[in-house]
Amino acid sequence: MHDWILPAGVTASPAVYMIVATLALAMTGISKGGFGGVGVLSIPLMMAVAPAKFSLGMWLPILVVCDILTLRHYPREWQARPVLLIAPWMLLGIMLGALLLGVISQEATKIFVGATSIAFVGLDWVRSWLKRRIDRDGELPPFRPTWLTAMPFGIAAGIATMLAHAAGAITTIYFLPQRMEKRDFVGTQARFYFVFNSAKIPFYAVVPFLDSNFEPLITRETLVKSIWLLPMAPLFVWMGAAMNHHMSPALFHRVVYILLAISGAYLLYANL
Repeated sequence: MHDWILPAGVTASPAVYMIVATLALAMTGISKGGFGGVGVLSIPLMMAVAPAKFSLGMWLPILVVCDILTLRHYPREWQARPVLLIAPWMLLGIMLGALLLGVISQEATKIFVGATSIAFVGLDWVRSWLKRRIDRDGELPPFRPTWLTAMPFGIAAGIATMLAHAAGAITTIYFLPQRMEKRDFVGTQARFYFVFNSAKIPFYAVVPFLDSNFEPLITRETLVKSIWLLPMAPLFVWMGAAMNHHMSPALFHRVVYILLAISGAYLLYANL
């Protein structure tokens, strides 16, 4: 049974690996379903028990499946303009991230994810402060991005999503000040991530990058090792959508960000 569950180079026992992978999927599904922010913990968790680039390659198809499942919960709630404005810059960031991903080592990838995890905690504090200010200053007009003002968000998010599947903090700071309705906000982000996670697949699967010896991140092994997780994805996405309706995220987010800071610090400690 372990042949289609455990990857080569796993650094934990089979039971621990399966528990961590299930927790990572739960974080991803709940975040995609609308209980935003918690999914950023998934990759640091996976990299704590499995090789870095294997974790990235294994997780991308799972992200796309969860994106598709999320769209079912928000069939009409979204806005096209913010996505179209950031799209060219996001693609540029993805291409830059692809070049970096082709030349950095497993250890450097884990260091980047660890540093990004800790930075995410700080960025989320900025997001929370921004949200409080928007709620307090109700008369403040919504942010109306232009093609140019979307540029730094798109490039930074594209690089972060290629190297760590970790664009959430950046894109939230871009989308949040636009003051969409709650369900429009989640639906817009769902379509955004479906489009750009799908756009990453060719770079992970077939593009040769700068290193002629580069091995694709999405392989038969990564696909096989993700199959056992997929039947649980609809449940976790549904849980996220239900929590979006009925539960305050404050305490849950606080716990997740503490764990995120710890896991990021662990990745830095173990690889520096």
